[in-house]
Amino acid sequence: MSRKSMIPRLVIAEDQSLEADYVSPPIRVQGLDNISFQINITGAAEGSFSVQVSNDVSFNPDGSVRDPGTWTALTSPAAVAVTAGAPSPIFFDVNQTSAYAIRLSWTNNASPESSASIYLTAKAV
Repeated sequence: MSRKSMIPRLVIAEDQSLEADYVSPPIRVQGLDNISFQINITGAAEGSFSVQVSNDVSFNPDGSVRDPGTWTALTSPAAVAVTAGAPSPIFFDVNQTSAYAIRLSWTNNASPESSASIYLTAKAV
């Protein structure tokens, strides 16, 4: 019996400032059907998160990005507006994606002294 592919728990960012826009590094998820992001927010963040995917980003053998490609945001529920006092954590569950790579984007509206820790897991079904 073959073993299923997975990314157990990947720390994307710890205490990442939300005072400016932020885009996470791209993660290759080819062959992984279910991907989840958990975002733990500290402070009074105001802005929006979105999950973005790409099929034309390319990577070097060491995992660094060779060509950044083009990215598109997934439609709801893979986007969420955050207002001061919004519940934390935020959880995105991307089910049955066929994307080659995925990343998380933050667009800041007004987030003084706010930060986020971001985690990802993924698995094949």
